[in-house]
Amino acid sequence: MSAFYDIVCLVSNDITYDRRMIRICSALADAGKKVLLIGRELPDSKALDSYSFDVDRISCKYNRGPLFYAELIRRLKKYLKGVSFSNLVVTDLDTALVARSYKNTDVKVYCDLHEYFEETPELIGKYIKKWIWSQVGQQSNSSIDVMYTVNQSLADIFSVQYNRKVVVIRNLPDPMDQRSCDISIPLKTVYLGVLNPGRGLESIIRAVANVKEVELTIIGDGPLRLSLELLAKDYRDRIKFTGALQPSAISKELSKHHLGWNVLDNKSKSYYYSLANKFYDYINHGLPVITMDYPEYKKIVNHYNCGILLSDDHVETIADQLVRLKDNTAKIIAMQSNCASVILEHNWSIESKKLLSLF
Repeated sequence: MSAFYDIVCLVSNDITYDRRMIRICSALADAGKKVLLIGRELPDSKALDSYSFDVDRISCKYNRGPLFYAELIRRLKKYLKGVSFSNLVVTDLDTALVARSYKNTDVKVYCDLHEYFEETPELIGKYIKKWIWSQVGQQSNSSIDVMYTVNQSLADIFSVQYNRKVVVIRNLPDPMDQRSCDISIPLKTVYLGVLNPGRGLESIIRAVANVKEVELTIIGDGPLRLSLELLAKDYRDRIKFTGALQPSAISKELSKHHLGWNVLDNKSKSYYYSLANKFYDYINHGLPVITMDYPEYKKIVNHYNCGILLSDDHVETIADQLVRLKDNTAKIIAMQSNCASVILEHNWSIESKKLLSLF
């Protein structure tokens, strides 16, 4: 007899660093649901932590391109034949096609759209691939019962695109005690996230290199790591790379810093309408954010005065803000204090109630 689960969730990535899905599955499991999260096992995957829900990983022969996506869908469908469940969560468009197998069945299908998938930086100028992914979304739409995403800007876009109601479940952190506000020189700044193109990392490194008494820690790994380390090689006393860290280690590292970076170019609509996980991670640790003047960030920064809005990702613009902040530590202390107000109203203990109501 196959195992029975209330909810099965599918992702195409390694579960280890997917804090949104770990947070969601934990909330569902803590509410009494029997949950299974299925992800991928990569060649460099680490042993999984112990969670309040079940996890499993599948391995694929291919790791990118059309053959990968075809193999991923085939393997997920095969895996699910050995599992009984009443609710299925497909995450983003790369697992959405699995939903079609459960149309007109007793299984209720949810779609968790983490991002504007066909408008990601990797697809800029690739019109055929963008069209294919848009078709995947449209073809999967009729098999999906409930759709939710990470912020209101994307919910508005998807509501029109798929002609349906789209719920907002933001990826907010668990509230933590705010540390006391103290600023020292050198000013310690931090970037958290994948080292991908379009995230302003080159500009941040060059700006930090040009402004003395400012340090930078880069937490994460990705395709740009080698080139970024080469760019920063003459400033190793002020710029360091930690590689990817486990969630508990991330929290410890963030607590050592004064400011967080969330710099994105505007070539990608996915970036422009984003509400990045790191944005709230910084604020939850009492770190004001140097971020972009994009819709979701602008609403929060202007309302709470918890960060600095950048008009662009140019080196000169970033360096100018660093000089201003370095010479005005009182402003940083005031923004740090305001971070506590953000987390009182924007936290997972509140947001998770909206998630649970969907199930």
